[in-house]
Amino acid sequence: FYLYKPIRDKNNEKISEIINGVRDYFNKVGTIIIIVGLILSINILFFIKETDLGNNYVRICCFLYIIANAITFFMNSRSVLYEAEQRTYKASNLNHLLMIIKGIVEVILEMLGFDLMTIIISFLILSLLKNLVLYIISSHDHKYLVKTKKMDKSFVKETNNLFVYKITYLIFENVDIVLLSSFVGSTSVIIYTAYHQITHTFTNILKRINSAIIPGIGDMLIDKDYTHIRDIFDEINSMLFYLGLVICVPLYFALNPFIDLWYGSKYVASSITTLFFVLVLFTNIIGIILDAFIKSSGHFKSIRNWSIYQGIANLLVSLLLVNKLGILGVLIGTIFSFTTGNFISYPRIISKEVIKRKTRIYYKKCFIYLIPALISAIICLLVNKSAKH
Repeated sequence: FYLYKPIRDKNNEKISEIINGVRDYFNKVGTIIIIVGLILSINILFFIKETDLGNNYVRICCFLYIIANAITFFMNSRSVLYEAEQRTYKASNLNHLLMIIKGIVEVILEMLGFDLMTIIISFLILSLLKNLVLYIISSHDHKYLVKTKKMDKSFVKETNNLFVYKITYLIFENVDIVLLSSFVGSTSVIIYTAYHQITHTFTNILKRINSAIIPGIGDMLIDKDYTHIRDIFDEINSMLFYLGLVICVPLYFALNPFIDLWYGSKYVASSITTLFFVLVLFTNIIGIILDAFIKSSGHFKSIRNWSIYQGIANLLVSLLLVNKLGILGVLIGTIFSFTTGNFISYPRIISKEVIKRKTRIYYKKCFIYLIPALISAIICLLVNKSAKH
């Protein structure tokens, strides 16, 4: 957000000062994550109800996995610069390549009989190589950076607000699996992971849209052409509702047969649980535009308290329901926290501060977009019942 204007003005000295500040900030974040990760790794068994692995083995694997992810922060300033330049693909292509190679290496090592720790060590090595390659490519692409010891840390206050959002988002994303592991057991974790892996794949694919449009929106906001900004917001919002319809309705009918085929009937969830997995995916899809405009406009302070609320609400509702409803309970907690958190707060902030119009217009459009989704779902349900008979 702080890089958009100096990049447009080609103020290389200012860009260099901000990047120096970003590098220093992320180095501290990476160090904190490793230290906290070590503490969590020592106490990781508190979150696991049952395991066939040795206690120290689990602790070491957890810490190695945290390091493999944390080292990316030490090179994050390069990724941030690419994003601000609207060249996110430079860093994301490396991430995609890493995940492909990681998947291939994991399969090969598992087929050869290697254990979990060896697989995690291979991921750690690949992460180091990826960051080394990113540094080399970035050094070539960013020759315009000026050598200076000055650090512009004007972004730190807002970044700390964003940091709170990221922490609560981390809780929001992972509380379900932790609660299921702690209160229900390994079978529920396998079922949840199987369904979540499929729905999360769609989420990650569509979040590429988020990564792609954030710099463009940020650049557009500098001009303050509110009519154009509103048009872009509405176009992307309607597109995401359409994609949600196209993906989620057929997915509901395909999920259980696929899980039965791939994992076995033992791991097939009930129809209502499957519906809630799909609803979580749908909320993730329609929330992309809200997240993109909040990040592009830098309104992190405005969402800080709401993000804390969402994390707490998800945790409390899930805790209340997990023992009685299992997987369904944590999914209800996720949807409840989104609809009472992001879906209320983000549109209000965006409407008032960014696109300058009444919030009710957003909800009115959402209602209109939902009508074809409901009609399609009902038709598919009737056709599916008819086919069974």
